[in-house]
Amino acid sequence: MKYSNILLLFTPLSLVFLSFIASSNNFPFISLVYNFASINLTTFSSTRNYTLRDWRVFFTGTGNLTKIQTTKFLSLTNHSLYERKKPFIKNYEQIFRNYSYVRKTAFSVHKQIVFFAGLEGSGHTFLKVWALPKICDDNPTFCYSETNYTINVATCGPQRERLLEPERFELFRKIVHDYKARVFFLNACCGHPKNMDTMQSYPNCRNINKIFIPDLVQLAEILESWNLDFRVVLLDRNVESVLASSIGRRAFGKNFIEECKYALFSLRALVTQIKNLDPRFLAGAITIERSREENINSIQKNFGENLGFSDQMVSDLMIRFGRKFPEFIESPNDNQTDYENILVELYEVYYEYRKIFDKVFEMKMI
Repeated sequence: MKYSNILLLFTPLSLVFLSFIASSNNFPFISLVYNFASINLTTFSSTRNYTLRDWRVFFTGTGNLTKIQTTKFLSLTNHSLYERKKPFIKNYEQIFRNYSYVRKTAFSVHKQIVFFAGLEGSGHTFLKVWALPKICDDNPTFCYSETNYTINVATCGPQRERLLEPERFELFRKIVHDYKARVFFLNACCGHPKNMDTMQSYPNCRNINKIFIPDLVQLAEILESWNLDFRVVLLDRNVESVLASSIGRRAFGKNFIEECKYALFSLRALVTQIKNLDPRFLAGAITIERSREENINSIQKNFGENLGFSDQMVSDLMIRFGRKFPEFIESPNDNQTDYENILVELYEVYYEYRKIFDKVFEMKMI
């Protein structure tokens, strides 16, 4: 029997059983097999049957979860503003449902407009402060810092509404047409993170409004109508690691369940937008949870072919790269059933994102 057929035999029930015995030192062979299965399964028979432990094992590749760093978050369970924002969320969700698929027709080797798309905490600051400035400073005909879009057009958001304003729309047109270099990075370039320009992450400007998000479909529609070559680079970090970073260490929130609901909204929006874009919009992928070598191998191929990066540019992009490992977050003040259920829901949506991301990272057709 082929290995691929063997792996298909690992049902949710068998994974739960194996996860129990894999954590024991008395079964080293079983632990090895379990870890191998958990990181190589590419589809689940039914994601609804998976527990929080199953998802954690799947995305960390280990049955011994005690080795994973855990951040404790003391949730204020009586503090929630989510109900006030539900009408706005429902309005955005209606927009997402009405998206039209955008086909890519504009291609150019003279000017490309690039957007880095990912959850908050997935690498925007690394790109803005350490990676892209060196490339643009050393290669001014390839790219240079242009923050007019993030400061005066999209701002903190909401992006869709901002770009529907005639004055901002015309300013956006002028900015991209006047740009003289080869690649225009719409976001995450360049300078200190406290500059006035925003990261345009999902969400964007969390401290102002936690449901402000970019809109890749809108950007693609506008730039295609101007016959400009728009590309998206996907950023990735485990969704629980993002929570540990944003609300666990940086205190971007007080109520754990509420913050998870905002993360769900952002992640669903990102997945929905990507699925409504022609795969040829996707120029590459970067993940801070894989090694420098793995990222370089992917970037050399994707960025080289799609964005005209030289090998030296790829090397400069990753020279200050520091890998981060998956993390978990605890919320002891919350009802633990609610805590696990909301994280399982997040992992289910994150799984959809990772299926897309991994294919781009591994240079396969979506």
